[in-house]
Amino acid sequence: MNAIDPLFQKLIEKFGDDAEEKIAGKIEEMHGLITREAAIYLLAAENELIKDKVWKGSELREGLRSITMEGKVTRIFPSWKTEKGASRRFYLDDGVEMTAVLWANTTLLDTIAIGDTVKIRNGYFKEGELHLSKPSIEVMARATRCKINELKEGTFGNLEGTVKNKEENYYFVREGKQNVRNSFQFSDGVRESRVIGWGRDDTDALKNGDPIRIENGLMKNGELHLNYLSRVVKLDTCMKVGKIDSMEYAIGAGSGGEFIIGIAGQEFRAEKMLVLAALGLREIEGLCIEGMITLKKKEIIGKEVKFEADGEKITELQFGQASLTE
Repeated sequence: MNAIDPLFQKLIEKFGDDAEEKIAGKIEEMHGLITREAAIYLLAAENELIKDKVWKGSELREGLRSITMEGKVTRIFPSWKTEKGASRRFYLDDGVEMTAVLWANTTLLDTIAIGDTVKIRNGYFKEGELHLSKPSIEVMARATRCKINELKEGTFGNLEGTVKNKEENYYFVREGKQNVRNSFQFSDGVRESRVIGWGRDDTDALKNGDPIRIENGLMKNGELHLNYLSRVVKLDTCMKVGKIDSMEYAIGAGSGGEFIIGIAGQEFRAEKMLVLAALGLREIEGLCIEGMITLKKKEIIGKEVKFEADGEKITELQFGQASLTE
């Protein structure tokens, strides 16, 4: 029995004697460019017959692959270079806090905040850690953003606003070791507060006027303090943002093909490899590019996308808050 057989049985349970007709109709709809197996897979996906098992951290064991998990992000670390390229760690808590390691698209974690609840797909468990080489991270629930005046003494919160006055670093010696205090004035559009950190790298490059997100900021003596669980993320304002209205693959357009994408009522074109890389799609045997996009359309249409464009040509593309990977 191959992997398609259980899906075919589910189609029979749903459509009865019409299952074969549905399969033939899907092949015809795709102009004969897909196999019977691919048509079964598409129909099963479109009818939500493919369900991921969501693993708990306590269930994971060495060598387990194709892991789907849900949990809250409790800490995000900076990226670092390895022989394999850039890598990045974060903590995920589903009742058991564990380390997850991202081996590709490490900037994906800049779109996710500490406290967000996420679903991770395509993970594998190795040496007590969850590894993601072809990451898919879907934000299921955003951590609440608050205003300065909503934070009470001794409470933590996530805030978004602007750097108003970057102060010079203050260097001092404590217990024979040199330390540095980082500070700046921060405005959330309603009120301002001084932000104080100690020996932080994520505030050095900030400039006055930069839009930022402060994660796990602690209100202490009327000021926002940053500890080892806090993070400061510079928000991207250069890229345009809009929701996808449509996406079609233009067969034979150029050597590698291209996509025609409708975003917020305007039509753009993007090279095939740029779009597939942004979506994280991989080739499925017997399934053409058009079929792959059809499979993903329910996830793509209506999603927020960030992009840069030179006229009608998209030069950079990020799909919303998270990667839509297969």
